[in-house]
Amino acid sequence: MQGCSDIAMRFRSVYAGLAVTAAILAVPAAAPADSAPASVRVKSCDKGSDPSTRGATFVAQMHSVPGTVRMAMRFRLIERSSGPHPQTRGLQLGPWHRSAKDVNRFTFSQTVNGMTPGDSYRVVVQFHWLDGSHHLIEHAKRRSGACAQPGLPNLKVTGIKMAAGQSPGTAVYRVSVANDGNARARKVAVALYVDGHLADTRTLKQLDAGETKTVKLNGPQCMTVEAIVDPDNRIAESNENDNSFSRKC
Repeated sequence: MQGCSDIAMRFRSVYAGLAVTAAILAVPAAAPADSAPASVRVKSCDKGSDPSTRGATFVAQMHSVPGTVRMAMRFRLIERSSGPHPQTRGLQLGPWHRSAKDVNRFTFSQTVNGMTPGDSYRVVVQFHWLDGSHHLIEHAKRRSGACAQPGLPNLKVTGIKMAAGQSPGTAVYRVSVANDGNARARKVAVALYVDGHLADTRTLKQLDAGETKTVKLNGPQCMTVEAIVDPDNRIAESNENDNSFSRKC
């Protein structure tokens, strides 16, 4: 064999909407401990509210054993969803990746992008050691650590209560704003519309996951009233379609 040869290969996979397309399966059991010289690790775990910035790179490495002519490995992505009913999904990431002949070490990097907020990702890697006739002489399986993506907030207006204002023809509106998502929201704007016209705005410094706060806004007496949280869509949310609440007065 060639002394201290190192084959380093890189493969990039982009999976938009990964949680939708993956098949549901059970979490694979951990492989029994063995002495086969193989490992896999999380090289990078990039997090952010923008899907283009959410991804991870996993690096697997194996060393030759006596009789080895070629080495091969294959990656399987394991995604665990968040929420009250988490599911685990598996997706095969491409074919077997094979080393050149007669090398002492084989390294391969697998990158996955478009990860779902709140979900956790790891890879399970199968390793094969082959002789000159492509017969299997050793095999192993390793599981990486996890790349856990942070969740997103979800802001909604849950109710509006009204009371007479200090001046004739005015009213005080108490707007309940909730965050039923998985992350804190900062600088949460709330806008009040009375009979279709903007009457008042307020900004909450922050709203934690699972928290509800009441915002007091002022305006004229109304026929109809509507409150909108995050009216300019500046905060990335898990659901952007439940930010408003309206009622008759």
